[in-house]
Amino acid sequence: MSETTILTIIQVLGGGFFGFLIAKYSLNKQLLSKDIIYTKEVLSLLSLHEEDTNQIRVSVKKSILTGDINDSTEDIEIKNAHAHAIKIKNKGNIEATDLFFDIGFDKEIKIISYSIFPEPSNSYPITISKNISKQNILNISIPYLNKNQTIIVSIITTGSDEEPESTIIGNGKGIEVREFEKSETFFILFFVSFVLSMFLIQILFDSYFIEEDRFSSYLPEYIINFIGGKIISVSIPIIEFPLYIKIIALASSFSLVIYSIYQSIKRSKF
Repeated sequence: MSETTILTIIQVLGGGFFGFLIAKYSLNKQLLSKDIIYTKEVLSLLSLHEEDTNQIRVSVKKSILTGDINDSTEDIEIKNAHAHAIKIKNKGNIEATDLFFDIGFDKEIKIISYSIFPEPSNSYPITISKNISKQNILNISIPYLNKNQTIIVSIITTGSDEEPESTIIGNGKGIEVREFEKSETFFILFFVSFVLSMFLIQILFDSYFIEEDRFSSYLPEYIINFIGGKIISVSIPIIEFPLYIKIIALASSFSLVIYSIYQSIKRSKF
């Protein structure tokens, strides 16, 4: 097979491979998705011990804890408080409309304050309120979330010295709601693909690891002798591949590493 024919085959295969990647990327962009993700953060604002209660006292209106407006004249002391920051984001590629979220806590937890950003307005009528019958549940209605738009919900709770765990349930037309988790899979894939790529490249290019002069360049002979070792020359068979195989292996390894880097960045970003 002539060199011209080999180069032609390489060009056809390379063009087809990169054409496939471009077509796959374009198809993914055309697929409509409403991927709603959220993150949760908790910060302790107040945690009083028994010996502190005579020096420090914090109270709230009883109506905040009971939901009964008739209790607004009475104050109740609280010994703990936690701040929650919940971020909700549309990571899909189209607008998501008519979204509803229920943010709930255990029964002993009471919501004493809450807010949302951006603030509700006539042009963006978000509604946020506590469940009338359950003071541990917050109801949120969002008219729409644009692509990459983020809503931040701030909540202050009391009722437990430990960090309260929130549960978020989302509903909407054709949406998927999930908690965002940084994926370590593609970081592992990147590491494995990088090591494998280097190994393949060096093996394909005249058995890089097993050539005496190249190996000794990494570990000088005087160091080998100092630790009691020695370099022995042996006759061994060396695998040698045609140039086009080496080029294909190099291109494939490079593509795999680039893909792993791209996916690692994509999966680790909220």
